[in-house]
Amino acid sequence: RLRLWAIHARGAGSTRCAAIAGVDWIMHADLATEADLEAVAEAGMPIMPTFTGQLQWYENQQQLSYTRGQKSTTVDRLSRQLQTAYATIRRAHEMGIPLLAGTDFGNADFWEPGSGHAREAEILVKEVGLTPMQAIESMTRLNAGTVGLEGEVGVIAADKLADITIWRADPLADISVLQDRAMLATVISDGGIVDLEGAGA
Repeated sequence: RLRLWAIHARGAGSTRCAAIAGVDWIMHADLATEADLEAVAEAGMPIMPTFTGQLQWYENQQQLSYTRGQKSTTVDRLSRQLQTAYATIRRAHEMGIPLLAGTDFGNADFWEPGSGHAREAEILVKEVGLTPMQAIESMTRLNAGTVGLEGEVGVIAADKLADITIWRADPLADISVLQDRAMLATVISDGGIVDLEGAGA
């Protein structure tokens, strides 16, 4: 049975230890130092930064602060955390470390289920410097390895799992298209066309 190992590692020490231990991928790594990232790059393992959850926590607290009419230290702290995370993962990308697309999204009652996952691609493009195609590959071909389906999903080829989405606009021109359900034209799952009206899309 295939076994995949991931680690929740935000700080410097845990990120370096993960690289030395040889896990399959690292969640977050947003407080890693240059030396830690060098260890990760040398080990050849990917990082899954999960920005969307952090960003939506920040936006929620910002809205609460505005509603209450008072400045919040939580908003300032979350803003600093986000900027640190962006800078760290931007550096990881510059070093050639593969980036996976996770979100940490959905563990709070103000999140609508399924509404935020595609936002990670936009963040990877705008804040980290990936091209739209690199962000899409992070969400598909590279993420396939996290569920033991590397080479089976995230590729369009004969004898592979035929899961495909077709859009009414070009996400390579505007990656935010992937967040607009109205732009979703067709979904093909395992070779068959999905009834989007019946699926509630």
